[in-house]
Amino acid sequence: MSTVPDISGGTKTTEPSGTSSTTGTSGSSEASARPKDLMARTLHRLQREYALEGSQPTPWAAATMATLRTARPGHVDAHPATWPVLYGTFPEGYRYGQEEVSTQERAAHATLVLYAVHQASQPKGMYVPGISLGRALGRLPDAKEAKSPVLRRFTSLISATTFESTMQHLRGLVTLLRREHLPVDYVSLYADLIGLQDAKQAPAVRRRWGRDYFGSRTPEREKAAAARPDAAPSDSTAGATGNTNGSGGLGADQHSTSTTFDLQH
Repeated sequence: MSTVPDISGGTKTTEPSGTSSTTGTSGSSEASARPKDLMARTLHRLQREYALEGSQPTPWAAATMATLRTARPGHVDAHPATWPVLYGTFPEGYRYGQEEVSTQERAAHATLVLYAVHQASQPKGMYVPGISLGRALGRLPDAKEAKSPVLRRFTSLISATTFESTMQHLRGLVTLLRREHLPVDYVSLYADLIGLQDAKQAPAVRRRWGRDYFGSRTPEREKAAAARPDAAPSDSTAGATGNTNGSGGLGADQHSTSTTFDLQH
C-alpha cells in the first residue's frame, strides 16, 4: 500500500491489488461539481503555490508549471507528463464518454498550458476572474492601430480554421500579455475553448472575442478617460457563450470526436 499526493489536497491510497481510494476529499461532491469549478480549483492552487510573493514556488508548482510550458496546447496524447495535473483536475471516476480525446480534455489541456506560459516568471497572478481573452488582448499597446502587429495576430487568431492553428496564434498572443503583465480569466477561456470546437457555438465565441477586443480600453485610454469629468465607466466582460445556427467549429488536427458537455451542471 502506498500514499501519494492528490491534486485536490487529499491523499490517494493505492492498494496492492492496484485499486485506489482517495481520502481527505469529498468524492461525491467532486463528482457533482461543475467542470468550470474544478478547473478554477486547479488554477487557484497553481497560482497560489507558484506566484508566492516574497518566496519561491513550491516544488509541486514549479515542476508542474515547467512541464506544462514544454507542451503544445491541446496535444493531450503527445505530452503524457502533463496528465497528472490534467486528469487530477477532475475527480476519480469522471466519465469522458469515449476512448478518443474529448473536446473538454483538449480544452482543459490547452487552458493549463497557456496559463503556464502566461504565468512564467510573473510575480503576480495572471489568472484573474472577469477579464476575458478579448478584453485582455485589446489592452495591449497599439492593439487597435490599423497596422498594429497585435491586430494582425488577433485577426489570424479569429480566422483560424483548426484548433491547432488557433492554439499556435493564441500561444503567441499570450506571450505578449505576459510581457505587458496583463491577466486573463482562464476559466472563461476554458469554456470558450470547449465552445470553439462545436460548429454551433464557435461563431459566438469568435464574435465575443471580437466585441471584447474592440470594445476594451488600453491603459492609456483608461487614464485619459478617468481624467475627464464626464468619464464613462470602463468596459465590462461580455456575457456567456450562446448557441448559434452557424458553422465553423474547429476540428483538431489530431483524431477526435465531439462530446456534449454541460458547463452548468
